[in-house]
Amino acid sequence: MERSTTLAKNRAEEFGHDLWQDFVIPPYFVELEMLHSRKPSVIIGGRGCGKTMLLRYLCHESQFSNKRENITEDSLNKIGIYWKIDTQFAKIMTKRGENTDLWSNAFIHMGVIALAQEILKSLESIRTSNIRFEVPIDLSSLDFNPLNGFDPNIPSDFINLKKYLRNSQNSFETWVSNYKKLKEPIFFPIKFIKELICIIKEQISQLKSSDYYVYIDEYENLLHEQKRIVNTWVKHSEAPLIFNLAMKRNAFDERMTVGNEQIVKIHDYREFDIEILLDKYYDVFAAEILLLRLKKANLSLEIPINISNLFELSSDIIKSRQTDEYKRIVINKVQKILPTYSQKELSIAIIQDSTLSKKIRSLIEEALNRRGAIHSLDKYYDEKYPEAMIVLPALLNRKSISTEDLLEELSLLKNNKDNKFTGKTNWIHNNLFGCTLFIYNKLNRLCPLYSGFETFCVMSRGNIRHFLELCLKSIANINFNAESFFVTPKEQSAATKQVSTSLLKEVKALGPQGNSLYAFVIRLGTIFEYCRDNPLQSEPEQNHFDIEGNLSLEAQAFLDELVKWSVLYEEKLTKRKNEEIGVEYILNPIYSAYFNISFRKKRRITITSKDFMTIAFEDFSEYEKLLRKKYQKNTIEQKSLFDLFNGLT
Repeated sequence: MERSTTLAKNRAEEFGHDLWQDFVIPPYFVELEMLHSRKPSVIIGGRGCGKTMLLRYLCHESQFSNKRENITEDSLNKIGIYWKIDTQFAKIMTKRGENTDLWSNAFIHMGVIALAQEILKSLESIRTSNIRFEVPIDLSSLDFNPLNGFDPNIPSDFINLKKYLRNSQNSFETWVSNYKKLKEPIFFPIKFIKELICIIKEQISQLKSSDYYVYIDEYENLLHEQKRIVNTWVKHSEAPLIFNLAMKRNAFDERMTVGNEQIVKIHDYREFDIEILLDKYYDVFAAEILLLRLKKANLSLEIPINISNLFELSSDIIKSRQTDEYKRIVINKVQKILPTYSQKELSIAIIQDSTLSKKIRSLIEEALNRRGAIHSLDKYYDEKYPEAMIVLPALLNRKSISTEDLLEELSLLKNNKDNKFTGKTNWIHNNLFGCTLFIYNKLNRLCPLYSGFETFCVMSRGNIRHFLELCLKSIANINFNAESFFVTPKEQSAATKQVSTSLLKEVKALGPQGNSLYAFVIRLGTIFEYCRDNPLQSEPEQNHFDIEGNLSLEAQAFLDELVKWSVLYEEKLTKRKNEEIGVEYILNPIYSAYFNISFRKKRRITITSKDFMTIAFEDFSEYEKLLRKKYQKNTIEQKSLFDLFNGLT
């Protein structure tokens, strides 16, 4: 049970605020300029990439954790305050009545009360930390009397000020719910926070050089009026109070402040894309986190690394974790826990499986009959060459290749001579993955291609939460021992299918347009299914697309929403034909197992802007017409369209 509980934690909120012994220092940590700059930062990244974990780690509960040893007074130079706004509560403070100034001031007041409480909590974190002060910090001696200018009822001592702020928050929330019945409270301006910090710095000598860094998480959930207020705080940040933001991609959709100014990149803030920073280290970082979780779960597993180094801020230790040798050791260990077949091993297993091999022979024979081939199945089929046999049905369905030429190439392969199966044309390399998916889908069987540590990294695509979910489902119900600690590819594939299905259903809950996003994923995934079921496999592994033509504002906004929630990933076009320019969109590979399509980024399809509108907004009958006209014509034995859409609404 302890193992399952430990592995099941895949959100920052499940670890509490003190992450000192849970946060693995990312390999990109030393590259974060925000750690050394007084300029505000805007941190961008998709769901599950680690934004919240990073922010909470930088804040006072973790930085001054009593679990942290060897902490010096230099740590006091930067005190982090984490604030994730209660967005449900924030949304009721706008467009209620005609007095917009009232609700703007109410929002500011809410922020001031929340941040003031956290600043006082930071003093308690510092006092109970392992910093060895020559003179201990005495919170009882603090005098907050200068705050009386904001409200004569504000207590001057620390304990009662804490109580006052807590009571103020409770009474404020009650007023918001009954604002027409209760008297309006005194609203504090942001100057209240600055004055509070000034009082603390004047009276606690150890904090005279301290700056407070406020990290506002999930900026995208704020309303536009509230974003303008927060933008103003960022634009006018200066020591000792610096505001920073964290948000999903495409969420910075409001750049205005409460005045006539805009917040400007570089001039007002620095932007850090966590996913880009993590990308080059993702595989080893994911492996480290998994090994840490397994060790914490008290499993009898030998770890080839020093776990304590994962929490070390030393630049030398972080750099040592970036070496090729270290990566090799860590990844090799996890590969043994989550193994997969090589393509050759899987091909042999397929041919040795009587049901699968029978299906391959049937597909070859059907293709030969359609082509009116002179020779029979026995002339072509040879189980000594399993990889060639798997791609052969697709090749036989391509009219551009004669059956006699194929027979000749098979002969060259068998005689170890230059041939198109393994030579420069490399039919096997280019088609084996797609043909394997095609064959497994014809029998409605789980495909072992959805297994292995490398596969989990590709499918999770920078989303540590998704990676851990794949690992959890794979490991949770397996009985291990010290000598045999691994999950079979078959067991991993079953877990991957379960995770993919579960996460696809979660799309419905992604923001206000969740149901529309979910419908789009189902429709797009179905198109890729139809592409997969083309017996020619001339363009195998199609799982991303570009858009031809200009989108309407409505369509572009919807596309941005898909990218914002990481349902789609946006990239620059990597392969150009006829001097193409622009971007392409990749369906999140975590959904690939649900649709039985490739998780690898290989080939794309082009969707016209009109067809995109049909997929995104038109009713099912119009979408079905598109599907049948453009994508169904080359498929065989396709499942019912309506079966794919069960539970859509």
